[in-house]
Amino acid sequence: MSEQNNTSIFHTINPKHVWAGDHIYIWSSPIHQHHGIVLFVDKTDFDQSQVLEFNTPDGSLKIERAQIQVVSLKQFRKDKKLKRVIYGSKYHKFKIAGTAYGFQSLPPEHVVDNAHLILEQIQFEGYIPETRFDGHYDLILKNCECLAYWCKTGMWYSSQIEQVVHWIGKPLLSFIKGIIDIAVANSIIQPLKQEALSEIVESSLCLFNNKFCSTLFAEGIGNAIAVVIIEVFKLYFRAKQYNNGQMSKEEYWTKTLTSIITAVSIGACSFIIQALLTYFTFGCATAYPWIGGFVGSLIGSLVGDILGKLLVDGIQLTHKMLSD
Repeated sequence: MSEQNNTSIFHTINPKHVWAGDHIYIWSSPIHQHHGIVLFVDKTDFDQSQVLEFNTPDGSLKIERAQIQVVSLKQFRKDKKLKRVIYGSKYHKFKIAGTAYGFQSLPPEHVVDNAHLILEQIQFEGYIPETRFDGHYDLILKNCECLAYWCKTGMWYSSQIEQVVHWIGKPLLSFIKGIIDIAVANSIIQPLKQEALSEIVESSLCLFNNKFCSTLFAEGIGNAIAVVIIEVFKLYFRAKQYNNGQMSKEEYWTKTLTSIITAVSIGACSFIIQALLTYFTFGCATAYPWIGGFVGSLIGSLVGDILGKLLVDGIQLTHKMLSD
């Protein structure tokens, strides 16, 4: 039966509508989902259906005690609303991370076989094929969503964590940039003579007055350092995903290239917007450097995503033409 059947727009399902191989989840907290795979459906008592999950035996938050285990559907859902993850969704990008995927699911019987394979591998202290997963829980790279997604697709991945990194990146960029702007202004801009600084900047930009050039210089430094810090953070996360078999080499380079282009776009837009605000407010905007960072991150993110996709598509097309 199609996964969309008996599923509401909010993915809520009745326990009697679960099927073997379903990827189900509950909202264990307002910001966190708990995922599992249905192994067996008990037609006489649906609450006694079997679910594979990655959790602590007592449901506590002690990560070091987390283990892969089989529990009843009743134990899994803990009296919360039961929901089904949708695969092959055209609208997955508009859904909350972890609730829908664009990738197609394997047939239900293959999903159940994968789940049993995990149980066998863990029992004999082995590794899941094509991953480095050894049964030990890791909130970022080895969580319940990763486990369920692998059963459904054969790939190790967590969209929840990737979305968190994406969410954190943008405001963190603005925050770091604001701090750096203030630090630069207080420790570098002030001690330097206004005339000397203006000469340095005006050698390449002679269109503005001295005060604007000083602000421009500070903004440039702030953006550059902030972009580098955020990109190092994201690159580290992607490298861990790649080393743990969560993405292919092609996907790794595609995401890295797109991320760098987006970051540069955010930095450039933040720089330009803050500089213009400073110019048109006669310097008053320097007291609020976060304004340019916030607005710039919104515009730069959109521009960067578009440019990044165009560049990646162009590289892939060129490579394909050369291969042919």
